[in-house]
Amino acid sequence: MRDIVLIPCYARPDYLWVCLEHIERSLRSNYRPALPLEVWVIQDRHEKPITPYLEAERLETPKVVAAFADKMNIRFTERQPHPYWGNPLNFLEAYKEAYATDARYVYLIEDDVLVAPDFFRWHECVQARGDYFVTVGWRCIRNKSVLPSNDPTAYIETTVDYSSIGVCWRRENLAAIVRHARPEYYKDLTGYTHQNFPNNPIPRNQWTEQAGLIMRELLQNKDSRTVAWPSLPRCAHVGAYGYHRPQGQRFPGSLKERVVALRQAFLDAGKLARMVHDPFKDIEPLPVVPDWKPEDLRVVQSLKWCGRIG
Repeated sequence: MRDIVLIPCYARPDYLWVCLEHIERSLRSNYRPALPLEVWVIQDRHEKPITPYLEAERLETPKVVAAFADKMNIRFTERQPHPYWGNPLNFLEAYKEAYATDARYVYLIEDDVLVAPDFFRWHECVQARGDYFVTVGWRCIRNKSVLPSNDPTAYIETTVDYSSIGVCWRRENLAAIVRHARPEYYKDLTGYTHQNFPNNPIPRNQWTEQAGLIMRELLQNKDSRTVAWPSLPRCAHVGAYGYHRPQGQRFPGSLKERVVALRQAFLDAGKLARMVHDPFKDIEPLPVVPDWKPEDLRVVQSLKWCGRIG
């Protein structure tokens, strides 16, 4: 048995480098995962031609993985080119591949997510406390009733929200998700989610990618599945550019120079904010987490369905 970390990525080798640095730091902290941990870097590919710039970045990705081969148990896979839009195929096929193993926990950390030193420790300790559908290391941003807190022992239970930013699943819980890993979904995200989640409170044309599909699973049988979130996040979303943010800032230069520039930007909230027009308000530096003891963890809020999302 083992734990698996999935890192779906697409032509952002500089982001991947800094993401892996933070994973390595978390694995070198004073807490070791109970089981061996494998890191799977899975690069997406599309049949549609990409720019020479993105093609050059795509070719740099296996070099990044090789640079970390002596630091962690890491492997690289590249998808066969496919005709589908966005990232749902890469995410769901990765989940399906991990579900077919003997893994205990399956983590998903995107290449534009930075994890705190206690990221794995927090997930393991919270997973051990309850029968959670999934634990999310980020902040619960849609629920306006969430109370802000810097307490590292406080966490929230909700049956009404999900985000794919720094998550951990008990492998068997992925059964509800991998059943949607099929071409019918990949080729028609809106039509598939509308047909397969009747009367779901999420509007037909909203959140149709993989995170929205999982959110629909959560809301289809209201209050039947519980998600745990930290009051003080254990990871940060720092994706200043990507296919949802094509106008975000990219740094010039060699891979090494771009990595150095990103490290500095990720430490500076103002600089990070200036790198992208951020209508979603979901980009911010990684918070500093004080020391805490597992026995002090406690639920400070429990949020149920109230007739609306948020």
